[in-house]
Amino acid sequence: MQPKTKLIKAAIKLIKKSKKALKETSMQDLVEASAGYKVIPFNKIKHKKILLEIIALGRILVSSFRNKVITRKKYNRDLNKKTKAFRNNEIGGYCEFKIREEFYKNKSRFKVITYV
Repeated sequence: MQPKTKLIKAAIKLIKKSKKALKETSMQDLVEASAGYKVIPFNKIKHKKILLEIIALGRILVSSFRNKVITRKKYNRDLNKKTKAFRNNEIGGYCEFKIREEFYKNKSRFKVITYV
């Protein structure tokens, strides 16, 4: 067996082992470990006010951006950047920018959420 083949087989074995460990881990633990923040369990009744504000912000975003295409030109202009790549990551970054922008434009409508 060639050294490269041995290395690949060892890597596959390691990936399978890691995959098994991840399957046995809760989503809360995965998010906390990857984000570095404590995850607060969500309770529909206890957290109703914040849920309603998140829904309201979502509706504002949908009404503002319905039928609008995010192009590289729009991304570069709005974020004042010159990007060579234009992938899902850039679209996600643009959406994060717009969420903050729309929140602060409509901040008086929010009582529970104080910053984004």
